[in-house]
Amino acid sequence: FQAIVGGRGFGVNQQLTNAATGASSTYDNTFGTVIVGGGVDLIVDLRDRVSFLDRLEFTATGTWGPAWPGDGCSETEVRAAITAWFCGNAGVFFGYRYTNLELAQGGYAFSGDIAGLFVGGSIRY
Repeated sequence: FQAIVGGRGFGVNQQLTNAATGASSTYDNTFGTVIVGGGVDLIVDLRDRVSFLDRLEFTATGTWGPAWPGDGCSETEVRAAITAWFCGNAGVFFGYRYTNLELAQGGYAFSGDIAGLFVGGSIRY
C-alpha cells in the first residue's frame, strides 16, 4: 500500500473567438493544487519462470486535491499501470491515466478531462 502527498501546477491559456462577430475573449492563469491519495502495488516474482524478466508490478493509484486560486476548484486523478522489470532496478511501464480538472475563478469556469494511455521507463536506485 502507498500514501501519496504532493503538489501539481496547471496552466490555462484559452482564447475564444466568435466567427460570426469577430468578438474574442482570452483567459490566462496558473492553478496549483495540493494532492492527497493512496494506491496499491502487487508484485509478481518471475525470476524462476521467465528468463528475461525479474518481476511484474501492477500499480493502481488515486489522488484528489483542492486547487487555488479559485472558487471550489479541484483536481482528481486515477492511474493504473503495469511495469515489467528486466533486472532489479530497470523496467518499462505502460498504463492508463484519467485526470479531471474543475477550475473556476471570477466569471471563468473550466471543467475538463484528460485521459489516455502512457508508456515509459523506470530506473530505481
